[in-house]
Order: sequence, then structure tokens, then C-alpha cells
Amino acid sequence: MSSVRSCFVETEDAVQTLVPGVVEATGCEVVGVHLGDVSRHGAALQLAAHTGLSPQECEACALLQPGEGLAGYALSTMRPLALGEGDRVPRGVRLAAWERGFATFACAPFQVGADHPGLIWALSRSRALDTERLLPTLQLAAEAVRQSVASQLAVESFALERDRYQQLAANVGDCFWTMYIEPQLRIALMSDGVQELTGYSRDRFIAEPSLWHEIVHADDRWALSRMLARVREGATKDVHYRLRIVRQDGELRWAHTRGRAVRDEMGLRIDAITSDVTAHVRLEEKVRRADRLSAVGMLAGGIAHEYNNLHFAILGTLDLLLMRDDLDDAIRQHINRVRDAAQRASEITNNLVAFARGGSGIRSVLDLSELVESTLNVVRKEFTTSGIEVETEFADRPTPVMANRAELGQVFINLIVNSRQALDDAPEKRLEVTTGIADDRVFARFADTGHGISPENLPRLFDPFFTTKGAAGSWLEDRTQSDAYLPGRGLGLSVAQTIVSEHGGEIEVESAPGEGAVFTVYLPLYEPEGGVIATDPMAANLRKGRILVADDEPSVRAVCRELLNRMSYDVTEASGGQEAVELLTRERYALVLVDLQMPDMDGLELIRRINEMPQRRRPAKLVITGVADEVAPEVCEELGIASTVMKPASLAELTEKVRLALSRGG
Repeated sequence: MSSVRSCFVETEDAVQTLVPGVVEATGCEVVGVHLGDVSRHGAALQLAAHTGLSPQECEACALLQPGEGLAGYALSTMRPLALGEGDRVPRGVRLAAWERGFATFACAPFQVGADHPGLIWALSRSRALDTERLLPTLQLAAEAVRQSVASQLAVESFALERDRYQQLAANVGDCFWTMYIEPQLRIALMSDGVQELTGYSRDRFIAEPSLWHEIVHADDRWALSRMLARVREGATKDVHYRLRIVRQDGELRWAHTRGRAVRDEMGLRIDAITSDVTAHVRLEEKVRRADRLSAVGMLAGGIAHEYNNLHFAILGTLDLLLMRDDLDDAIRQHINRVRDAAQRASEITNNLVAFARGGSGIRSVLDLSELVESTLNVVRKEFTTSGIEVETEFADRPTPVMANRAELGQVFINLIVNSRQALDDAPEKRLEVTTGIADDRVFARFADTGHGISPENLPRLFDPFFTTKGAAGSWLEDRTQSDAYLPGRGLGLSVAQTIVSEHGGEIEVESAPGEGAVFTVYLPLYEPEGGVIATDPMAANLRKGRILVADDEPSVRAVCRELLNRMSYDVTEASGGQEAVELLTRERYALVLVDLQMPDMDGLELIRRINEMPQRRRPAKLVITGVADEVAPEVCEELGIASTVMKPASLAELTEKVRLALSRGG
């Protein structure tokens, strides 16, 4: 009954005015109003007026409870009742009023809604009162009280719903609004969520309704105008649009509005909710970009396979020429120049595939210096055109690491992008890149001459979404596959640190304002079993044996044959998987080099056929492929593949992989 009690606090004066009027109209000494349930002590409001009573009689009337006797009977039946001393009293009803010296009793019950019963009652000592005239007067008074209570309850309910609405609007965070667009632009209702969305207060919008249109991005206003025109024409009642808005602080956000147009006596209005969907839009863009890159990755993989076949043949042939002792120095110089160009073309192909396809988590042995150099080459032109000098000092010995090429390439591109942006307005534009080995770790160091990093920002440098840059687009935006590369997103360094940590390494930062910044990536040094990889193919202690080369590309087979022949191996060629199976059934081989992509039978199927052979006839298996990460490590282990040779492989790499495969056997 708390809501009713609260309601009657507001209407008590009106009821107190009504009760004396009823006393005068009926001639009764006591008239009271009761609002509550039928129980004895459930009253929310109980008022009474007294005339001509002694203090003792007034006190006796105060003890009367409308929940008992004739009043309780009337409340339980909700029927009006008027009785004198001689009238028949309902059975079992206690005559509490008559016990206190009253001769006439009358009451008129009423109901407010489903939960609030009430009663107006009258008592008199006179036996001469006309109960038939008394009862209609009480019923009229009861109706007046009922209407007053119902009205106040409606006000109370409206206030409660309004409070709930405001609380809901505040908790949800979206902007609820009602805007009249005819006969003139006017905002009738707007929640406080509009300030979180736009930066402007609700009062500002109500005072300047046109501001709702002005904050829309200039390129999207035509869409809003078109939608409003359709609503005015009656072509649609549904309001549904997503567009960009410019906040008061200049930040660009995406807003999604959904609502309905309604025409009432005041004009044409739109009731709607507007939500900030910026995070959702960014996620959608990432998904779309991932889909595009997936398709590009498939295409790039096919292209890389064909290009790397050509690169393998070119580089292999050039290596064979360079092994001749009768070459003129000038000719040797020309051949080396051609070989460098072919190697560069191969690196570009592999870089494009790596960046398009992204990391798959598969790791292999990489030379850190080579990866840093190839990454720099991707963006070197941008540095040159921006007037940035790039100085490099690579280690004078191999810097092997076990890593995922695409993921580690992403780390280096992020650090290079950071340096590029730090040098935009620097007085001296220089980036120094160094690689080397320190104890049991290899490192890549990127030192720029930019403005440096303030001490308060250094501890937060690797926090996700922390950035000191603007949100504008990037010079590298069209050259990368992830928002992690773009400035102003605060993800690049966070992603870089995560990748390096997963590789067992760390990133160190040294910087001070005005002194540039130095980022150093440390990774564990990879040490292969059996010692250092041989770099001189002719000096390696090679095991003699027959080798079968299965590849559908004639130039690849020819280069492999001649290279392996020079290492005293007896080489047989197979133009496809089926021919290789036939040769293996007739002859015994120590090793099979298998191309994965062949038209009649792919390489994995050929390897499965080999594994079905008797153990004594089963050769070692070495995969040769032009697409990185084409075979997962677990598949290699399951099929007994010794290793993988990436086209275009150098003579040194091919020699080492053949040696290891032969030492392992089938």
C-alpha cells in the first residue's frame, strides 16, 4: 500500500475538505474515509470529521476499525449499506458502532483499480435519520473520492514510469529521441545518452534542433535527406539508417538509427533510438578485409608456385654457371647481377604471399637478417621518396631463428612504420637497422632520429589501443593486411610484443624526448642438431645414393638433376606422381624429392603410396614447394617427411636438406 499512501499525501487536503461537507449534508455526527484492504489494520488513509461529540466520544470513534463490524462487512461484499437500530443486521456481524452508543450506520464502498478498495462511512446518534436519503449522498461522496484517488494514482504511475524510462535510457547508453519534422523541426524528447554519442548536451539539441543534421558527416547528409523525404512523402514509416557523425571534439563515429514515423495532432514526428556502432563497423571492416585477403592469398599462392618454379630454374642455372672455373670476371659480375635481380624477384613474391595470407602459426628456420632486409625492401621506396635515409648493418654470419615468417615480418613492418611516422617532421631523417648475435640470442635493432617518446608514455607503449598518433589514414594503409599496421589505432606495438613473446623473445625500447627511439627485438638463437649448417656445398661430407626427382616442371627437374649430379648423386626424373610410382616399383632409391602440386597425382598422395611400400624399399622423402607453410609440421611428422625445400632454394640449402634427409632415411 506504499504507493497509495504516497499518493494520498498529495490529496489529503482535498479529502479533509470533502468529509466535513458530507457531515453537513447528512446530519451525521461522524463521517470517515478509509482506503486500504479488508483487514483490520490495512488502512493506507483513514480520515474522520466529528460534530457535536464529547472528547470521550471522539476517542471512542477513533477506536472504530472499518475492517470489522458493519464496515468490514461492506468492504468484504463491496455493497453499500445503511442500517438503524431496528433494522436487521447480517448474521455474525458485530455491531461495534452501536455498542458505542450510535443508532444509525451507513457506508458506501468503492474500488480504485484492482488492488485498492476504499470506504466512506457515517455514524449518528439520532434514530430519526432517513437511511434511504443518507445512502445516495455517501455514494456520491465515495465516487468523488474514487476519482480523486484514481487521478492521483495515474499521476504517481506516470512519474514512476518516467523515472524507469530515464533510468533505462541512462543504463542502456543509447540515445532515445522524438523529433517533429513537420510542420517545423522540433525535438520533443531526447535522452542524456546523446551527450555520450555526440559530445553535445541534450539541452543544446533541444534549443538547436538543426544540430542533429549538422553533425552528420558531409558525405552522408544526402542519405539522411533522402530518408526524411521518403518519410514526408509517406513512402515509408520505418526509419532505419547508418551514417557517420562528427562529435564535438572532432572524432568520427558511426551511428545507427532505428525508429518509426508517426503523424499525430501536432504534426509528423519520428520516435527513434540512435546507437554508437563504431566498434561494430570496425569489426565488420576487419572481417571484410580478412575475406578479401583470403581470396588474395589463394590467388597469390597459385601465382607464387608458378613464379617460384621459374625463379628456382633461373637461380639454379645461374648457380651452376657460377660454379665454373673458366668464367671471365666481367661475365661472372654480370651473372651475379642477374642472380641478385632474380633473388629479389623471389623475395618480393614470397613477401606478398606472406603479407596477403597472414601467419598460420607454422614455424621454420629463418635467417633473421634476410627477413629484416626483405621487409625493408618492401617499403624502401616510400622511405626514399620521403627523404629518409636508411642505413643497414647486417650480421657477418647467419642469424638463424625458428619463427613464422609472416608473423615475424609483421613485427618488423610495425616497427618500421613506427619509425617512418616518427621521422615525418624530424629535422634529421635517418633510420639505422642493425642485426647481430648476442650470447644465445639474435637481435634486430631499429634506431630512428625522431622526436623520441616522453617518459610518461614509455610504460604504456605496448598497451592495446594506446596511441599518441592521430586517427588519420596511413601511408601504408593499402600495403598491409591488418588494422594493426595503421597509425592511430594503438595496436601495432601491442601485436608486435605478443608475437615476439610467443616466439620466446622480447622487445626493448630506449628513448628520450628529442633523442629518437631505439626498438630492439631479441629472439632465441636456433642451433640445429649436428652443428652449424654447411655453407660450402662441395666441402660437405655427402652420402652417395640414387635420387628420384618428381616434379611436373621440366626446368625444375633439370636444375635439380644437374645440381645433384655435381654432388655425385645419380638422379632420375619423373614428370608426375604416377610416373614416380612406376619407377619406384622397378628401382630402389635412397631419396625422393617430391613437388606437392602435380596434375596427375599430388605430392602428398605420392608420399602415401611410398609409405605403403615395404620398409626395405622405402626411400627418404623430401618435399619441394613454392608456397610457404603448404604442409603443416604435424602432417610432415605423420607422413615421415624429412624436411621441406622452399623454391627457389639455394645450392647450399638444397645440399643441407638432402644430406639431412639421407641421414634420416625412409
